[in-house]
Amino acid sequence: MRILIRLLILLAVVWSGWWWMAASVIDRGLDGWMAARRAEGWQAEAAPITTTGFPFELQTQIMDLSLADPETGLALRLDGTTVSAPAYWPGYVTLSVPSTPIELHIADSKHLFRLQDGIARLHLHPGVSLELDSMQTHGGAWRWNTRPGNILAGDSWAMKITQDDVIDEEYQFDLQIDNLRPGDPLRVQLAVPADWPLSFENFAANLTVTFDRPWDRRAIEDIRPQPRRIILRDANATWGPVRLVADGDLTVDSMGTPDGTANLLVENWGELLDLAVAAGVLPASIRPRAQTMLGALANLGGDPTRLDLGLRFAGGEMFLGSIRLGPAPRIVLR
Repeated sequence: MRILIRLLILLAVVWSGWWWMAASVIDRGLDGWMAARRAEGWQAEAAPITTTGFPFELQTQIMDLSLADPETGLALRLDGTTVSAPAYWPGYVTLSVPSTPIELHIADSKHLFRLQDGIARLHLHPGVSLELDSMQTHGGAWRWNTRPGNILAGDSWAMKITQDDVIDEEYQFDLQIDNLRPGDPLRVQLAVPADWPLSFENFAANLTVTFDRPWDRRAIEDIRPQPRRIILRDANATWGPVRLVADGDLTVDSMGTPDGTANLLVENWGELLDLAVAAGVLPASIRPRAQTMLGALANLGGDPTRLDLGLRFAGGEMFLGSIRLGPAPRIVLR
């Protein structure tokens, strides 16, 4: 019995020493990381960082956090967050998102996000680079506001990101949003009819993205990994009378220019054509030509309200069939 008691005491001492060492490393590491960013010209400020949770967890409180990278124009400010991990492996991280507004600046645009019960669980590979193995996020009601007002809102969301077992740069994304609601500025810009419902009936996407390098700590400290191939396996959305199903395969060059095709299945496509013209995606001058061509394609399928077509991206341009829609959007993560 005495041997058992001594062994338990020894284990308790060792575990306490391990917990204290891990907590100290986390606190000093975060303080050092903030100091290193300031030395590079960033704004990097936070209240004193403390880690609690003994004996089984490492819970780090980060309050009044402000980060701003002058090179990319990206800035983040939030009132506080809790980062926790089991003491046996700090690489299994749980991040609690605050319910107070999260302020994000991208270049000259300001965005405010408010999330209820937001949780992100990250699995990181062992090593100083903290390479992402997987991440699961979910939460309740959320809102995205910009200066014109509310852009989007929803009742809940869930997203899962998983790194490929063989290709480190490749990640699988699965996204589900319940009751996605475009805000008034977006409805006005798209000239959405007043009798359309406030929210989407469904909104989900499944895609695989290959980046130029894996996601790790450099994504915050340096430039973000950039997409080099996007395989959209299934995206579907239903809003009012319009239902959209999409898949595609695009390559993206170093300038962010896409090349490839995307297949679209559209039900009640005439309504969507009206929205495309109202939003400026489709020039009004070519609306009659598009209506005639798309109507002929729909009739070939036997249902004039259902359209199966392909978007083509080539040479920096975007085409719908033989119709040039204009310059292709650049796909760049800032």
